[in-house]
Amino acid sequence: MNQRDPTHIGRHGRRIAITIGFLLGVAVLVLWAWNTVAVDLFDAPHAQYKHALAALAGLLALASLMLSAPRLGGAGAPAKE
Repeated sequence: MNQRDPTHIGRHGRRIAITIGFLLGVAVLVLWAWNTVAVDLFDAPHAQYKHALAALAGLLALASLMLSAPRLGGAGAPAKE
């Protein structure tokens, strides 16, 4: 019988952890970019970290819908014979 170590994360767990860490890091960069560029140039209001996370979550959801549309039979799907 093959028993796993309960502390072993596995390949998928590591990918998920790296993806979450990457998104949190990108959110920090988006927040910094917004608060340094948009506020100074366009007199836009300051953003908070939750706003940057929400923007990234929305972009991620939009990208995943666009990538999965052909598989779901949406626009751009190959014609069935």
